[in-house]
This record gives sequence, C-alpha cells and structure tokens, in this order.
Amino acid sequence: MAVNQTKTYKHQYLIDLAESRIWPADASPGRLRSIPFLNPHENHVITSPVSADSPLFIAYKYGLSKHPHDDAIEMLKKNPHLVDLLGLVRNPNPNIAPLLEQYLEQFDHNHWKEMCHSNHNVILEFLEKHTDKIDNWRHVSGNEHEIAIRILQNNPHKINFEVLSGNQSGIEIMKQNMRLINWHYFDGNTHPDAIRIIEQNLHRVSPDTIWPDDPNHMYHSGLSQNPNAFHILLENPHFINFGCLLYNPNESALAYIEANSAQINNSNIWNLVENPNGLSLIEKLLKQGQISEDAVLQYYSELVTNPAFFDVELDTRK
Repeated sequence: MAVNQTKTYKHQYLIDLAESRIWPADASPGRLRSIPFLNPHENHVITSPVSADSPLFIAYKYGLSKHPHDDAIEMLKKNPHLVDLLGLVRNPNPNIAPLLEQYLEQFDHNHWKEMCHSNHNVILEFLEKHTDKIDNWRHVSGNEHEIAIRILQNNPHKINFEVLSGNQSGIEIMKQNMRLINWHYFDGNTHPDAIRIIEQNLHRVSPDTIWPDDPNHMYHSGLSQNPNAFHILLENPHFINFGCLLYNPNESALAYIEANSAQINNSNIWNLVENPNGLSLIEKLLKQGQISEDAVLQYYSELVTNPAFFDVELDTRK
C-alpha cells in the first residue's frame, strides 16, 4: 500500500507570525517558506525574471548567488550583473571556485571577514590560497573548520589566542600554549579536554568577569552558553547568567530554562530566539501572553535564520 508523506512545519505558529508581518499586504500564504536560501526544504532555483527596478532585485541577486544548485552557478556565469558578492562567498557549491577567482580583486573587508567565518570547503580553500588578504586574524582564529585550523597552524605568528581559546577545534594548539589561554573565551570552549581543564581551574573562571565596554557590568556568558558545561553550572549555580543561558541548546539547560521561564520577558527574549531548541518555548510564551509578538519580531532576521525555524514533522499515512 502506498505511503503518503505530508510535510508539516513544527513551528508553523512562528512561520505564520513572521510571514504576516513581512508581507502584510500579500494575500498569498507561504511567501517566507518558499525562499530557498532560507528554507532548506525548498530546493528550486529562483529563475523567474526580476526587474532591476524591483525592490526584490537585491534579494533576488543575493538568493541566486548563495544558492548551491548547479543551475544557479551557470546562471551567474552567464549573467554577471546578477552576482551578489556576499551571496557568492556564502555559497557551498565547489563549482563556484572559478567565480571566486574571477572576483578576487572586488572582494572587500566584509567579504574576506565572511570567508574567514565560513564552514564551506570551497570558500576556505580559496581563502587558504589568499591568506595575504586576511586583514584581521581574529575571525579565522575562531573558525572550527579543519581547513581554518590548518591555516592557523601554517601561520602561528598570526593566531589570535584570545579568540582561539574558545575554539574547540583549536584545543591542541591551546594545550601547547596554556599560558596564552584567555579564560573569558575558554569557558565557552565545548571540547571535552577544555571542559576538563575548566573543571580543574574553576578559580580562574570566576563570575567576576568584566564586560569589556562596561566595567560596572559583571557577567559570565561563556560558561552559561556552553552546552557541555551545564553540569558545572548546576554544581556552581552562582556562575549562572540566566540571560546568557537562554542561548544554551543543551536539553538539561532548556529544562532549567523552562522551570524558570518566569524570568523570560520582552527584554531578554532575543537570547532565546537564536536557540535552536528554544522555539517551542517561545511559541508557548507568546500564546500565554508573557511576551509580545513585537518583542520577538524585533529580531526577525535571527528568528527566520534559526536552524530549527523550518523543522518539519513528517506525517506518514497509508
């Protein structure tokens, strides 16, 4: 007997809310979820012509340049006026390598910064060929990809050890340079070896960390956000910064957050908006009236790019 699968979005409530606000005058539903560079379940390429005078043209160029489908790459090669450089450096398709070389001299500081943060092989291989273009090694020092680590190993004098302290993939480099550990960053390092080092050095990660721009603001964000360190927080509750804990995707951390959800309000909800495991709680609080729709939609970009925003539940029926 045939099996039909109906695609149902897990967070339909939030999708409907977001769509109603960005296209309030559009009567047709589904506009947001049909954007392929947002929704991974929409794999078609944007091929409908869009006039250069249209307010959607910039989004069209970005979406096409970022789209990983081979047909999109061919369109860009044949239509250079459709190339958006930011979208291009976010494209994971290995076939964009010639385009990257073609636009080498047109990339600016922001594009190179984006490449330093990339987790796509094709982008990082391009970056590895042009390390002379890297103007701020903080960005690549925080990148966990193996190619980024290789770039750092080949340029040890360029490493920013402050940022590398929080990079789980850089743990071997940090273990060889323990004196250079920055504990403000290291307490957010999720590597098992880093967790063991933290446990052995709790006196170095006291909650009396100073906010760099505000000496009157005491906080301890890294440990509260670290999904592998929640047991440390439970054993040392004075380390917990609830606002920063809202970012933590650890299931036990989420249970703690739900048990203390009375502390969530319109001022700190933005921390939960970026948590891939926090969207169901946001929906619950919205329906209860504890937080407002405006407070959530103030962080619209973060909401619709949350990795779990378009999660689906497959309803399998015979």
